[in-house]
Amino acid sequence: MGTTSDFIFETSTSSNLNFSFEHEKAIIDKTINILKNRIGFFIMICLKQ
Repeated sequence: MGTTSDFIFETSTSSNLNFSFEHEKAIIDKTINILKNRIGFFIMICLKQ
């Protein structure tokens, strides 16, 4: 009985860690895309002047 609940607990925590890692990765990718867009926009303004 104890081993099954321990196993369930372990699997749930590992999947939660995996989910949070994927979430962090998505946030980082979004941030990089926003920075790329801002830099591109800034370069275009500089080139126009």
